[in-house]
Amino acid sequence: MLEATRTSRIAIGPLLAYALPAVSLQAMMVPILLTLPPLYAQEAGLNVAAISVALIFARALEAVSDPLIGALTDRTKPGPWQRAGWMCAGTPLAMISGIALLHPPSGIGAVYLFVCLVLFYVAWTMVYIPYQSWGVELSDHFAERSRIAAFREGGSFVGYLLSALVPLVVLVLIRGQSAPSFADQARVTGWFFTISLPVFTLLCVKFVPRGQQRLQATHIPWAQMFMLVQRNKPFTRLLVAYMFDRLALGIHFALLPFFMQYSLDMLGAFLTLSLVISVAPIVSIPVWLALARRYGKHRVYCGANLLTAAGYASLYFTAQGAFSVLLLSTLCRGFGNAGTLILPGSMTADAVDYDDWRSGVRQAGAHMAFLTFVQKLGLAGGAFGLVFISWFGFTTTSGAHTPAALQGIRIGVALLPALMLIPSIALMWNFSLNERRQRILRKRLDRRGRTPLVKVRPDYSLRSTT
Repeated sequence: MLEATRTSRIAIGPLLAYALPAVSLQAMMVPILLTLPPLYAQEAGLNVAAISVALIFARALEAVSDPLIGALTDRTKPGPWQRAGWMCAGTPLAMISGIALLHPPSGIGAVYLFVCLVLFYVAWTMVYIPYQSWGVELSDHFAERSRIAAFREGGSFVGYLLSALVPLVVLVLIRGQSAPSFADQARVTGWFFTISLPVFTLLCVKFVPRGQQRLQATHIPWAQMFMLVQRNKPFTRLLVAYMFDRLALGIHFALLPFFMQYSLDMLGAFLTLSLVISVAPIVSIPVWLALARRYGKHRVYCGANLLTAAGYASLYFTAQGAFSVLLLSTLCRGFGNAGTLILPGSMTADAVDYDDWRSGVRQAGAHMAFLTFVQKLGLAGGAFGLVFISWFGFTTTSGAHTPAALQGIRIGVALLPALMLIPSIALMWNFSLNERRQRILRKRLDRRGRTPLVKVRPDYSLRSTT
């Protein structure tokens, strides 16, 4: 059995294997975020209000399911299958529910969409949260954690790339469709997800080190699991900032297809720009890692949000046919999104150390569950973007659209998400867990071994022993 030391640099081979499941997992999220609303509007005849309600309530249930699954993975018996076993169990469930979600039968209503979303989200979480937690346990080193997160999110960006490239090859080059429908794009990506996820998961399980086997199962009662948010102030600050960040991205993603089709009349460029926004982050990953080492994770995260906000805002001034402006905006958003995806996971790993020092209980799964829930809740908040454009008179995808409706789409896809990044930047500019403080935490944790500095009372409140 391979074992990862706390500070050693992990070889590229195992890191590439670790990145593989992210390729499939994030490729599937693209049609759910971008093309699911138009798919159910055009194929099933649902109006945007019904779709938004189904999306919002399905995500709301994850307030329970995500922390529950994260805590269950922490409570699973420590050993080589503590994280890997969960991934293997969730994979077939995600495959089945994903196909059902992207192939709605005729005449279905919002209830079908809601049920399929809930089943898929739970199965996807069973794979994703143990997968992220596994990455936390691979290293204790401040910079190495960013490198691990970079490989994982690099896999995510490859997944985004393939979600555009695979439909382009299958639908445009092979089938000869000049402007594939959103439904066709979503279904081709769904089949890629179904085929690749089990293969990539098995490769990850076989070749990735199992991490630090010193972790013990956690037996704090369920109600006390949420105490980590109360006591871990740096992590709570990160969660709030990340919520604004992901909510901005969710609104932008939800409205981008409508913006391309109705405001710009450039639907044919959608797949091309999807390729650009997927390649740009992959290219920029080494730059973000170098900047984070030099200036700190939190400051670079703020800079990435500033760049992303500029990309959002520029869309408001993009005229029909202005492909060069649209391309520049896409590059800004692609480069910025790389930084905003890589660094929160790495900062969460540092926050796990802080909570371990405070409580004496190491809950990587629970921390990643909260981060994942905030990520998904923010992205699902894109459904509010649909509500936003309905206020301007946009109701369905059929018929003519008023200038007010088109203006609402333009504001919602550009200015609204740009403004939402301001509080995210403000919260993270002076984030407390920098490299110096994380090194101090690691020294204290190593010095005490597994003897907690904070004991748990019978009522599970915290009491300092120092």
